[in-house]
Amino acid sequence: MLILTILLSLALAALFTLLPARIHHRRPACADLYAGAGVSALVWLWAVCVWSKPGLSVGFDAFRLAAIVIMQAIACGAVCGFRLRGTLPRKLRTPAAVGLLLAASLGIELFVCNLNWLATHSYTPVDLRPYLVNDADPAAPLTLNDEQTTLEFAGLDFAIYNLQLDGLTSLADGDTPEQKNVLLTLNVAATDEASSVSRQSWNWEAAPASARSQTHSLDLSGKASTLTLTASGYTGEYRSYPLNAQLTTVYANARRPLDFSVLRFAVIFALALAAFALRPASAAWQDAYLTHEKKYRPAVLAVGLALCAAAFLAPFGDRFNAGVATSFYNTPDWSGTSRIDFTMHINDWASNAGAQYGALAHSLLNGRLDLEKDPPAAMAELENPYDTAARQAAAPDALWDVAYYNGRYYVYFGIVPCLLFQLPFEALTGIRDLPPALPMILLAWLYILAVFGFVKQAARRWFPQASAATYLLTAAGADRVLTMDLHASQIQGFFDIPVDNLAGNPIFVDYYAKKYGSECENMMVVSPDVGSVSRARAFAQKLHMNLAIVDKRRQKANSCEVMNVIGDVRDKDCILFDDMVDTGGSLCNAAKALIEVGGAKSVQACASHGVLSGPAIDRINDSVITELALLDTIPAIDPKKSSKIKYLQVAPMFAEAIERIYQEISISKLFR
Repeated sequence: MLILTILLSLALAALFTLLPARIHHRRPACADLYAGAGVSALVWLWAVCVWSKPGLSVGFDAFRLAAIVIMQAIACGAVCGFRLRGTLPRKLRTPAAVGLLLAASLGIELFVCNLNWLATHSYTPVDLRPYLVNDADPAAPLTLNDEQTTLEFAGLDFAIYNLQLDGLTSLADGDTPEQKNVLLTLNVAATDEASSVSRQSWNWEAAPASARSQTHSLDLSGKASTLTLTASGYTGEYRSYPLNAQLTTVYANARRPLDFSVLRFAVIFALALAAFALRPASAAWQDAYLTHEKKYRPAVLAVGLALCAAAFLAPFGDRFNAGVATSFYNTPDWSGTSRIDFTMHINDWASNAGAQYGALAHSLLNGRLDLEKDPPAAMAELENPYDTAARQAAAPDALWDVAYYNGRYYVYFGIVPCLLFQLPFEALTGIRDLPPALPMILLAWLYILAVFGFVKQAARRWFPQASAATYLLTAAGADRVLTMDLHASQIQGFFDIPVDNLAGNPIFVDYYAKKYGSECENMMVVSPDVGSVSRARAFAQKLHMNLAIVDKRRQKANSCEVMNVIGDVRDKDCILFDDMVDTGGSLCNAAKALIEVGGAKSVQACASHGVLSGPAIDRINDSVITELALLDTIPAIDPKKSSKIKYLQVAPMFAEAIERIYQEISISKLFR
């Protein structure tokens, strides 16, 4: 089965390597090899990592064959699909991209987000109950309490990759979520072929209401000999509970089920679509948002809805709003219920900010500033009622997180949330407590709406030509922008967040310094127009070259444009330096003038951004320019279209800039 999988994999790698070249009627290039064989190699690396236990070749079955082949087909198909998307009619390119992103997102959900399902599919579950030491009644449930805290298994003699608790239930009796669903902390110790002494290196938190928490992975060496589980009760930030639970048995090498999350898949797909929509070649960076507002309304609406959804879900992750959703409430992961539906009173088992505001609102509506609840009489008899230890001993039922003054309780929280939300809510509904998550969600929605409105008004007033991508990034919460060689420095003013504009000069300087070395002093840097002189001068100084300028002007109306060369370039190797090549007309005319008017020996050119629109490539191929060096800030053209164009990578500079920003180190070094 493994050999068959390898053969199928090689066939798929060859197919996706040759397919782009076949469609374009050319020979396979390095990019084709990366899209086919390279991606296939990554898939096999993924397979080795997934099935590292007990090993990729051990128990290799049809399931692994199908998983590897399907994963390879999705990965290679998505990469090659995007490379071939340009051959489709323009109207079909966007639907094709959406389909490819949908397939890629599905592959990520199945093969990346469900690694446990893939890794454990070939496991054979083993019931450890027969190996339990001192099992008085094998038919009765196993009890874990203060008297029985340890489960010891011996004589195993087989490999154990994970453990699963079966039939775990809580025997605790109480009103709070913590008491109904007590968290167990299990210390796992085992002996294996590498150690005859128990290694206590795994702490395992499990909860009856959380099925996911009842399975735990182990990392043993070879076959296990003994296994010991030592349980303890929950000890939290504010309270602790005794151990009181039971289970049916413990399984080794349990299979994990497929956990296909529609929500997770939708989020992955949405992020992929956003990345595609904001790619450098996207029209969103070229269209002025205000000019094409109706066109981008669906995108703006989608971003707004996504942010509103995130704001709605955020309170569920807060410990004071999420019930048994977090470890604070005794479960290590989401259990499906939430305290967001509850109302709590400060007189009950717990108090929080919502209960405090609710209690204060109730008092204000009754014409008083103190709380209705009476402090214990013992507090009035204390010499110092603010002594924590004495207060806890004399009045254990006294409220905490409130102010005690002159024998009454007072809320010391700010009164504004109470006046804005809690008091109107109780006055209108008669319900004492408004769950704090609801005002949080409302305020978050209002903030998002305000941000979108502010950005739009700012763009309308100060930056009417700001692109749609700029508007979306700013409204979505981007706090910093990193660019390279902006065509106009005024673009930095389109943002009200920090903008770092990197210079491509150092990359070109390094390239030509390595290419020509000491010969640079005999070469000329030429500015193709007067407006680019300062940029060309800085470039020439770094390479110790002389500077020349191509001056183009019309002597009179309706006359031909005259090219003049300022500087002696005769018999010199010249480098035309510009920031952008669009149609290539100015660049090619300047190169022609250097040869015909100035008598230059040869001309090559470099520019930060290669737009290369319209007839640009044909003009460059027919021009006297021997080489055009461009930065890969814009996706590269097909190498077969022009042998004169060479691309230099900007990724290392951006990577260093991001690292410096993250570490709060100056990025000025990158401009030298």
